[in-house]
Amino acid sequence: MDRIKSLEAFVRVADLKSFARAAESLGISRASATRTVAELEETMQLRLFNRTTRSVSLTSDGERVLEEAREILRRTDAVFASPGRSGLAGRLRVASTISFAEFFLCGILEEFGMKHPGLSIELLASDRVLPLVESGIDIAFEVALEPRPGAEARRLGACKSCLFASRDYLRDHPAPSEPVELRAHRLIGLLGENHWIFARGSETRRVEVNSTLRYSAAGLIRDAVLRGCGIGCLPDIAGEDEEGKRTLVQLLPQWSLPTRDIYALFPAMKFMHRGALLLAQEAEAQIKARSAAAQR
Repeated sequence: MDRIKSLEAFVRVADLKSFARAAESLGISRASATRTVAELEETMQLRLFNRTTRSVSLTSDGERVLEEAREILRRTDAVFASPGRSGLAGRLRVASTISFAEFFLCGILEEFGMKHPGLSIELLASDRVLPLVESGIDIAFEVALEPRPGAEARRLGACKSCLFASRDYLRDHPAPSEPVELRAHRLIGLLGENHWIFARGSETRRVEVNSTLRYSAAGLIRDAVLRGCGIGCLPDIAGEDEEGKRTLVQLLPQWSLPTRDIYALFPAMKFMHRGALLLAQEAEAQIKARSAAAQR
């Protein structure tokens, strides 16, 4: 009996509450998954699941073993993710919002793919929240105030929001020196975004976003800003081109807008793909490098 594979099968059944769904996600037959868990129970001399024709639930022993099994799998993943190892191969499925992929992730994936030519990388870019396990996702990148529940999360850095305008727009419209002056400008907002909150020390300012243009994605806002349509609120990295050069002018830099965190998310119940762990490390290093460059 392969003990690691047995623990993975056990954890997958526990999380999905189904032998059939666990088997499908592991790429094995239901009979094989059932047999693997039964052999694990026999070896441990414990009943891990209560089984009925309609449901599967953990026993008290199963609940105890589950946390221990997760820790063993995490440690195993860490060993195989050692930077000293090489030769990544197979499929790596990555998920991200469309805007984060466009502004940041695509460039990293291209470099990562060149370093690991044996790896087949698939990027699912969507503004819908995709379920990690059911979608077969190895790693997802999200920008949020806090990570979504039910996933292993690793904070990679911060994503600051900034105001940007094009040089063409600013030739005809003087740059604002205070948030209140934004009322005299054309503002480009996200759908559902009604105001911007600015902070400077203990001061705060609230500006209503009375936009004539509203978009559903930050990438569309950046395109409109680049065309000189007005002022938009965007992630700080959106003001740079692929070579890291500033293509837009940041406005009101002495005032700060809310900051969100960038997370790498991994399915909690499965082996962490070694490539996913290395990709998270690469993304974290790039985020830190950009942050350091912005402060210089």
